[in-house]
Amino acid sequence: MSQVPLQSIPLFSSLNSLELSEVSQSMRLKILKDGDVLFREGETGKSFFIVTGGELEIVKALGTPDERVMNVIAEGEFLGEMCLLVPDSTRSASVRARGEAFLFELQRHRFED
Repeated sequence: MSQVPLQSIPLFSSLNSLELSEVSQSMRLKILKDGDVLFREGETGKSFFIVTGGELEIVKALGTPDERVMNVIAEGEFLGEMCLLVPDSTRSASVRARGEAFLFELQRHRFED
């Protein structure tokens, strides 16, 4: 699994090396199997994710006859940043693994620290 440099993520691009180190130490690895749901539309967002391997589907109306894949994101891309910036924001779509996926997770309370 490759490492995505944090400074390449726009949200972290203005941080100095010490701040980047602190953020990276606050992250944890999350592994999803094919079809695992990371979070569901309407849930309160509590974490930001960076995809370090595999792919994720962004899905509206998950599990209904109206289900549709809106986007697919892959290594180096990120999602959930609004929950870091806007407390109590809700997820606008569901996210499901397309094959095995590897993510770094940063929870909002760790980001605020």
